[in-house]
Amino acid sequence: MISSNSEHNIREFLQANGVEEIDTVYSSSSIFGKDKIIKKFLKTYKLDASETLYVGDEARDIIACKQTGVQVIWVE
Repeated sequence: MISSNSEHNIREFLQANGVEEIDTVYSSSSIFGKDKIIKKFLKTYKLDASETLYVGDEARDIIACKQTGVQVIWVE
């Protein structure tokens, strides 16, 4: 999971909702640094941006994906 929310909040939410499938959380304190997190994620897992799909819920998710070449689906 990639988020601008704190890792603590994310893990608390996942645990409270019984979500056990997510092991790794990438978070950033900078609300406009998501592109850097996405790049780190891609590099760590040796993924090609054009073969990756990001599900976002904010306009800045779309901006970050355009900056990294990752395809994005926006949900509300």
